[in-house]
Amino acid sequence: MMANSQKVSVIVPVHNTEKWLPRCLDCLSHQALPGLEILCIDDASTDGSWDILQAYARKDPRFRLLRNAVNEGAGASRNRGLDAARGEYVGFVDSDDFVFLSFYKLLYEAARGADIVKGDIWGFDNEKEEVRPRPHYSLNALVRENRNWFSIGFTSAIFKRELIKRHGIRFPEQMQTMEDPCFTIDCVLKANAVNVVDDAIYVYAENPHSVTCTIQGATVAAATMRACLLIGEMVKNAGVSTQHMPVIAFLAQMLQGVALVPDATDEDIRPLTDMLTGLYEASGLQQEFLYSCTRSLRKKIFAINARNEFFLRHENEMTQSVESQMHRLRRVQMLKTTMRRPGRPG
Repeated sequence: MMANSQKVSVIVPVHNTEKWLPRCLDCLSHQALPGLEILCIDDASTDGSWDILQAYARKDPRFRLLRNAVNEGAGASRNRGLDAARGEYVGFVDSDDFVFLSFYKLLYEAARGADIVKGDIWGFDNEKEEVRPRPHYSLNALVRENRNWFSIGFTSAIFKRELIKRHGIRFPEQMQTMEDPCFTIDCVLKANAVNVVDDAIYVYAENPHSVTCTIQGATVAAATMRACLLIGEMVKNAGVSTQHMPVIAFLAQMLQGVALVPDATDEDIRPLTDMLTGLYEASGLQQEFLYSCTRSLRKKIFAINARNEFFLRHENEMTQSVESQMHRLRRVQMLKTTMRRPGRPG
């Protein structure tokens, strides 16, 4: 490890989260890892968030504050944090979430030269004030099998800053959602190794007023289309192979979301369908692509492109082998997660 006093820079975009912000900042100020830098970017908050940030910064020099003059969104705020970061690794925390106090210490100690180190994500019930595992959200068993399963949950990891800098990896800006898979997948495709630490816990707190929960279907569809096209180009540039099956499966699932928007037409989703068709034809991933699409949407998706008629004729036999593999990996992950006892954020 480097002797750099700043081992990890934690980037926290903040926008009108005064109700939950102290909980987030408290867990960061009490992290067990020495050499932590906490970069908070206030994205033109109109509540008391900026005052709270200033109060913490006055007490703790590890807090560095930046402030956007206008609301630019989480992606732009994280990019500003990346430009200002000085740590060997960077991590991200949303200001309404929190982490266990050992989180960054465990991740950093497990790096061993890896470009990415991933922990786990648990959930927080705001009503019961209860932290508990989220078996269906955890990807760690899958990531151990193939690192390209790591496409969501970027806040559960730390990323080598040199990797990000060397490849110019950024969060897409002017997108209200879906900017984080673009960043995560770009990092994973370019990383030398992804290590996994099951006991490093990031806690996702459900917030019904968050951007993700309040934006409208048409906005989500447009952002998803843009994100999927960006990710498709990343896979092409990486050189399509069978190892990229998880990314292509992720893109297919996003295509389903676009297709479910009530007023989405075939022409709306044709660019995604054409892109996905090209990816699976280049990689020989016909089985995996088919399985990643739910049965009820296959005909709608495949009918757009005549080259997909093969899948309609053989969907049952092709699905069986992939379904068996996915079930085995998921079962292993759920067994591991349910055997772990929920703890307090310490």
